Amino acid sequence: MATLLAEIGTQGASCAVMARLSQWWAPKEAELIAQVLMEQVERIYSEHHVPKTSDDPDFIPKMIAKGERAIIDAL
Repeated sequence: MATLLAEIGTQGASCAVMARLSQWWAPKEAELIAQVLMEQVERIYSEHHVPKTSDDPDFIPKMIAKGERAIIDAL
């Protein structure tokens, strides 16, 4: 995702993201995934966005483990 955004920027990126995702996903699913991803990109780049921070040096690995666990549990 980051590579794609670096290549095309954020303006009009939804169509480009959808096109790339459609290589692996059906068109409807690619469109939905692209929409959700772009909503998050817009939220992050908003002037009102305050990045979350943590003093815990293991914060990122813990978040990754939590996300992986959620995906596995959903299967």
